[in-house]
Amino acid sequence: MLQPKNHYLGFHFIGFAEKLSERIFPKKVVQQLSYEPIEVPAAPYSGLLFHKQLLKQIGLPNEKFVLYMDDFDFTLRIGRNNGRLWLIPNAIIYDLENSVYLPVKKKFLYHSAFDGNINQMYYSFRNMKYLGNNELIDKRFIYFINKILFWTLITTMAVVRGKLNRITMLQDAVKDADNGSLGINQKYLLS
Repeated sequence: MLQPKNHYLGFHFIGFAEKLSERIFPKKVVQQLSYEPIEVPAAPYSGLLFHKQLLKQIGLPNEKFVLYMDDFDFTLRIGRNNGRLWLIPNAIIYDLENSVYLPVKKKFLYHSAFDGNINQMYYSFRNMKYLGNNELIDKRFIYFINKILFWTLITTMAVVRGKLNRITMLQDAVKDADNGSLGINQKYLLS
């Protein structure tokens, strides 16, 4: 559910070769759904059920996230307060809307930073970085390697795709996350 520990804006060198291979040689995915519940540290809101007493214990979702990652922040608080989250793999959930930036099939040079709405992507990356800073870094050296590789790859992709303006958006998102500047950013307004 969550990005792996020590990722940098969703990038982790472990698993990169597999993702690259999937882009070059797409294969049909056959999902095997388990009937056994799986305990998870965090989850999205889709299908999330809880007793209203929980809100008195952990509080409401943090509205300063504005968009994205507020569900993971909220559900991580459940675990920090001795609660447990269970994923029911074979449950069928019908979302009201599809993901705005995660297509089923990705082109070779696809990256949500370039292909999604720039304002939505700002909040997505800012909030992912903020949550990662506060929850998911335990090996600074691994995190640093992921950071260097991410910026090398994303800048190369931006040059090839002619989308250098998106690098500015990513830099803004990182700066704001590192400064703890959540809430609405006037430069990236949502309509």
